Amino acid sequence: MPKKSGQGVDGKDRGTEGGFSADPTTPEARRVDSVLLEYLNKPTTPRMTAVQPEAPARVEVPPADDTIERPLGQGPERPSMNPEDERPTGRYSVPVRASSTAHVRDRGVLVRMDGDSAGEVHSLPRSSTLIGRSNTAQVHVSDVSVSRAHACITYEAGAYHIQDLTSQNGTEIAGSRITHSKLSDGDLVQIGQRPLFRFQLMDQAQEGVLKRLYDSSMRDPLTGAENRRSLNSRLASEIAFARRHKRPLSVILLDLDFFKQINDQYGHPAGDEVLRTVATTTRNQLRTEDVLARYGGEEFAVLLRDTALAEAVLVAERLRYRIARTAVPIYGKDNLLTMSGGCSSLSCCVGTTPEELVGVADRRLYRAKRSGRNRVIGTDDD
Repeated sequence: MPKKSGQGVDGKDRGTEGGFSADPTTPEARRVDSVLLEYLNKPTTPRMTAVQPEAPARVEVPPADDTIERPLGQGPERPSMNPEDERPTGRYSVPVRASSTAHVRDRGVLVRMDGDSAGEVHSLPRSSTLIGRSNTAQVHVSDVSVSRAHACITYEAGAYHIQDLTSQNGTEIAGSRITHSKLSDGDLVQIGQRPLFRFQLMDQAQEGVLKRLYDSSMRDPLTGAENRRSLNSRLASEIAFARRHKRPLSVILLDLDFFKQINDQYGHPAGDEVLRTVATTTRNQLRTEDVLARYGGEEFAVLLRDTALAEAVLVAERLRYRIARTAVPIYGKDNLLTMSGGCSSLSCCVGTTPEELVGVADRRLYRAKRSGRNRVIGTDDD
């Protein structure tokens, strides 16, 4: 009888490929089985119980017209679980700190709900808290519809109370005008025509988290300077203050020269170190009330309260001089940088909008770049 493909001369099946017999009784097959069994029984880590292989469960498929009856209210049987799913959940003992404090919502806060300052958190102490446009107010609101001393929040008999201080545009809670009212958790408090706050009771941890979230939303994480959103908010309030009190206000825009070459030659980590150094150096040359913000990639803005244009140009020159003499170490080598600047003041603007004030400074910065860099321009004269 002719030999079939895959059979040996003795007629036993040898398989179509490879050199091992498919017959489990042969020595070759037994040797392969012993190797696989040894592998499966070998623990993956020291002292770890090995996973034992199991035969696949038999699956019975019911006929299409399955009419199995179950008692009323009894659902389908729970499917059989795999050994991995049947293992008990591990228990872990977490040490409890001796100084752990209970989460008691015993402190009141006002959270700003409108405008660029949305999310700002104001803590309410147990003493009196003044809300208004005055610079001495604990909750300062720079809006023209808000009176200088608009409202006051006090803590009495275990609760917070708000009182309107005969303001021009009134104080409202949930849309109703009030003169004096007890504050409840979640109350919406409107001061004047637009500014809106939510009163909330929190514990210390919640208050800290909210403050950190707001701070991170208003600061550039790389340099620690204020970001564009914060600058826009400060510009609006500072312009309103300058107009009301007839005081000067100036802006400086600074831009690092040839910053792209640093990124291209040394990489972005080196560029980040340069930006951090420039921000720190600039901040150390400013007053406490001045605002430093990262305006763009390598561009910074400085907001100078009560500063005329001529004084702003002197400040910008001082910053340019200091940056040019600050060595930034990159890969063990000190690198010197230069910076160009443009200055503007409210006296240079036809209107008093933030866009116009910054736009004039930006135009003069561009001229400083075109005329050779490493210089400050504070006028439109050629």
